[in-house]
Amino acid sequence: MEVQPQRKTPSGTHEIPQSPLPPEDPTLINLSEMVQRPGPLLKWLGKMFFGKVQVPRDVQDTIEAAGARGVPVFVMNSRSLLDYLFLNYFFLSVALPLVFFANGINTLLFRPVGDILKWLWHRVFGPLKKRVTDEDLIRYAVIREKPVLIFLKRPKTLLQWGGEYDIEHLTYLVRIQRQITQRLMVLPTVLVWHPTPGQYKKGALDFILGDPEAPGSIRKFFSFVRNFSRAFLNIGHAVDLKALIAGMEDASDEEVASKLKFLMHQEFRLTSKAIRGPLLKRRSVIVNEIMRNPDFVKGVNRVAQETKDPPDALLKRARKLLWRMAADFSINYIEGFALFLAVIWNRLFAGIRLDEEGQRLIREAARTAPVAVMPTHRSHADYLLISSLFYFKGLIAPHIASGDNLNFWPVGHLFRRCGAFFIRRRFKGDSLYTYVAYSYMRKLLKEGYWIEFFLEGTRSRTGKMMAPRTGMLGMICKAVATGATPDVWLLPSSVTYERVMEGKAYTKEAMGGEKKREGFTDVVKTAKVLKTRYGRVYIQFDPPVSCRKYMESAGVKLPMTEDDDPDPKMVKRLAYFMTYRIMKTIVVTPQNLVAFVLLTHNQHGITGELLQRRIGFVTEMLARHERRFSDLILKPLAEYGLAPSPDGNWNGNQRRLMVTSEDEGDTIETIGVLLHDVVEEALRTFKAEEAIEIKEFGDDQVISPVVEKRLLLDMYKNGIVNEFLPEAILSAGYLYLYQNARIKKDDLREEARFLSRLFKLEFVYDPTMTFEDLFDQSIREMVGETIFTLSNDMLGLTDASEDVLMYFGGILGNFIESYYVLIRTLLDAAEPMPSKDLMKRAMKQGWKMYATGAIGFPESVSMNYYKTALLWLADEGYCERSADRSRV
Repeated sequence: MEVQPQRKTPSGTHEIPQSPLPPEDPTLINLSEMVQRPGPLLKWLGKMFFGKVQVPRDVQDTIEAAGARGVPVFVMNSRSLLDYLFLNYFFLSVALPLVFFANGINTLLFRPVGDILKWLWHRVFGPLKKRVTDEDLIRYAVIREKPVLIFLKRPKTLLQWGGEYDIEHLTYLVRIQRQITQRLMVLPTVLVWHPTPGQYKKGALDFILGDPEAPGSIRKFFSFVRNFSRAFLNIGHAVDLKALIAGMEDASDEEVASKLKFLMHQEFRLTSKAIRGPLLKRRSVIVNEIMRNPDFVKGVNRVAQETKDPPDALLKRARKLLWRMAADFSINYIEGFALFLAVIWNRLFAGIRLDEEGQRLIREAARTAPVAVMPTHRSHADYLLISSLFYFKGLIAPHIASGDNLNFWPVGHLFRRCGAFFIRRRFKGDSLYTYVAYSYMRKLLKEGYWIEFFLEGTRSRTGKMMAPRTGMLGMICKAVATGATPDVWLLPSSVTYERVMEGKAYTKEAMGGEKKREGFTDVVKTAKVLKTRYGRVYIQFDPPVSCRKYMESAGVKLPMTEDDDPDPKMVKRLAYFMTYRIMKTIVVTPQNLVAFVLLTHNQHGITGELLQRRIGFVTEMLARHERRFSDLILKPLAEYGLAPSPDGNWNGNQRRLMVTSEDEGDTIETIGVLLHDVVEEALRTFKAEEAIEIKEFGDDQVISPVVEKRLLLDMYKNGIVNEFLPEAILSAGYLYLYQNARIKKDDLREEARFLSRLFKLEFVYDPTMTFEDLFDQSIREMVGETIFTLSNDMLGLTDASEDVLMYFGGILGNFIESYYVLIRTLLDAAEPMPSKDLMKRAMKQGWKMYATGAIGFPESVSMNYYKTALLWLADEGYCERSADRSRV
């Protein structure tokens, strides 16, 4: 006698009837109404359309992980033949069996011709079809680990009545799970054919053709035809049905099914939210909602009390400021502009790499809170690249904090419609503007919009990370602390160019040229850029940081009131922490390596042989610091076995150079040889820009930087200079103190402390380490590499270490000389002078000192370095500046 399985329910214990079909009934597969082999129509759809649908790599990983734990069961929100067909196409592409069961789907036309004829024959002449239920088919499928697809509702339109299915199919799953030993892993599956945000107001088209998130057949078809290349498949978090049942021990099948349905809808919402984003509101709606907010009116009244201005007048000014500031996001503008930019990028760049693993992390974070994208800022192309690529990759295009200087016709209108909002670079002292800017930022985050802003504040003209500005970050911290949004994910990111488009303009500015305000003529002139190729672009991300968790870890008591502001010191620490994380995402290019070696060589030119070895040395050291490398560097190393093989999908966390040789010297030589062709290409690029001269001497060559173009090379050198900072500071300090054979460790410590403080506005130090820890660690490393000897707290040199110290110490040479020149200029000044006049005088002084040999680095004669040096001197109290910084 066969024992029937039993389960306990609130009403008692009863037997579960077995399926009327034998478990191994061979005729059951013929009873499925699904496609079991792809027919010509399905193959044609796959070839023409489905192949272009974007499927992140982690989707397959999620399915495989679910399959390793149990039997995957796919659940979709709204019934769709198109979604069913694509899912089958995707299963074929990853070698999975086709869907065996899907409720409410008729697939006769998509079967092979032979199967259609057999079906017709059996319908006319065959025996009566065996009666089976959907539950039987699902049970048969899951026992044999065949895919099952369940739709939760029918589309609802004026022309197509529908609505919610009942929970019978989910109830079948629960009942089957109680009967079998395999785990059923329920996967919420979202296929978005038109990944655009919902609109604030529903139109007549939505009533007739259905909600965009659950469209009818007509709307689905037109969305498919128009947007199949932008369609996006994603899978939410799997629900372990066995564990769910175990956690609801006394619940009935229907109660468990209701809970499962709730979890599915929750996953649909979160997964779709990460793709579509929040509802879009026009500028007028945003501005009016802010102006009607009682808290905003109270805030303006507080400003009126401080400034003694009439509240009504300030409210009118606040509306004008908001109207000038606010974005007017339009998905149609984004679509058109992104398509236009795609043509431009294809003309300008040899390729664009968007971090694949980073995209997965972004989507996961976006399920719970808005994202603040914080990239490097090297070019006006930065925000255009990010917005257009986010659009094409199924990520939410962010609202972009843009300088008010870009708000000119027609660029201002175009940027505003693509999500830009315009703020002044500085508004300290204007209480109303500060409050309006914060209120607008708070509103964006409360609505769930993504934000993009540059922590550096402006484009870096030197190629290295600038000291962060904390204004925007402070607003985000306050919005989170006051509960406007539960959290904000801070996303460290970088845009790395093999060649920066504005390189010549930056060099001209650094040599004393005036920076012009942007206008329409500048946009027209940029057409000249299209005649030049700028190599590859790499867009990288680091794991996002929870703003809320950071503040909690820093001891901030949450929530705060609107009258309070986050501790400025905490915001500053967070800013430097994020800056350091951003810096680690910057990709090392061949241009970085070549420029670094050329400018750190202490002679006029370097031989090709020595250049090659130095390239190997610098690359190996960067690998130790886990820097990310460009494809051009990784490819030859991967072919030799020194790095993971490039696979076309950039992953910064997995594709860092792995040095495996036990003999470091051999490794350095090998790397240099392997990168020979890459280096030659970079040299040809620099020669075409007249930045270097190459002279042949028999079998060897000598490469020399052109004096007038060393500032251009300096931009590329600075992309990696921060990685050599500890060694450079210790070496420079040792050389300064070195008189006898040995020096005290504590003396070097104090000299290193001074140099670190001197360059606090130039470089970003590891914020997770104190100066003492970093100093001790660097000393240990340099002793381990036999650069120093250490005995009884006395440091000495080895036979070969003096050359190494000279090399490392020279890395900071141009920075030290720049500060020296500016200090000399200030000392020679008899009275206070305008800042611009001081800079011009420093430039003349610098070139004079270079001509007389008082300084040795032409790139130290730089307006950029003088400005930073002046900021440091003022910050340390060595000079005074007027409130508007116009006089020194």
